[in-house]
Amino acid sequence: MRRFAELKRLKKALTYDEVLKSIKNRDKSDYNRRISPLKKTKDSMLINTTNLSKRACFLKIKKIIDRKINI
Repeated sequence: MRRFAELKRLKKALTYDEVLKSIKNRDKSDYNRRISPLKKTKDSMLINTTNLSKRACFLKIKKIIDRKINI
């Protein structure tokens, strides 16, 4: 939805389904590329930023890092 709204603001004439299909194709390509595929490592963390502002996202990540390094 974020990417679709961003493209609408830029006056791009795309449907939501077209944007979703494009993102899914890009993700599939990134995941399956031979060199440096985009895959989660066993120690990675998935953070859902769907409803977070940039600042809230930053603070959430900072809190995780601070906990890891015991600040």
